[in-house]
Amino acid sequence: MIQRVQTVFLVLMLFLYGVAQVYFETPKALEYKITTSVSSDFVLYLSFSALLVLSTIFFFKKRKIQLLLNRIQLFIHLMVLIVLSISFAFWEGFNNEDLWLLVPSSSILLILFANKGIKKDENLIRSLDRIR
Repeated sequence: MIQRVQTVFLVLMLFLYGVAQVYFETPKALEYKITTSVSSDFVLYLSFSALLVLSTIFFFKKRKIQLLLNRIQLFIHLMVLIVLSISFAFWEGFNNEDLWLLVPSSSILLILFANKGIKKDENLIRSLDRIR
């Protein structure tokens, strides 16, 4: 489980979520009139993403389920990236809140790298099955 390349990328995602939750400021640009706490939305987003990453790591023997979970994560991160980029487009200048754009964009890259490793493992196992 640990010696696989995709596990390294998924653990890097967990580390990224932890750093984002502790050190990044909550964006004030996304304050909704309906909800009162934007920070709870981001904590929920990071917690759900971390839960998906952990479940993906522990499904190391079922590569098809890993790929499915990674596709779900990819969709979630794309939606969050679109929402954040649209809402930050109306604010001028760079501040610490813009660092939140790094979380979904770097997560998308790490998911793509993990998917590449999972597919490589799947192809290796298929080739070994053909030899037998």
